[in-house]
Amino acid sequence: MTLEKSKTMFDDCANETTPESIEDCVNQDKVTTNLWNWARRLEIFGKILLALIIIGGILISFSDASTAAKVVDGEAEFQVKVFLVDMLTYVIYAFVEYCVYHVVALLIGSLARIVQSNRTVARLAELEARNKAKSQE
Repeated sequence: MTLEKSKTMFDDCANETTPESIEDCVNQDKVTTNLWNWARRLEIFGKILLALIIIGGILISFSDASTAAKVVDGEAEFQVKVFLVDMLTYVIYAFVEYCVYHVVALLIGSLARIVQSNRTVARLAELEARNKAKSQE
């Protein structure tokens, strides 16, 4: 049994065809497209996680406030202070989580923009050099 080389997104990037027109220069490659997709997915995932932390925080804070009332007073009276402190904690967690995911998405988006721009400029320079060489012949 032999192991076959699996195909990756980088296989086609190593051997690009020479650009024949400006459209060939501005087309996105698989790496750039993948970076943009990752940036978008991370931002969406951060928003989903933010919502889950807030919803879970409300439920857990409500449960903690009810339980604290039963343990301390022996009565089933809702403890507003416990609820607010717990809720504030979860709001801080949610805010930090959202900021982290947003910054990471921005960094990946920035990287995608740099890769896209550098590739386009390089391919336009190659096209210009080829056209100049053809016209001098």
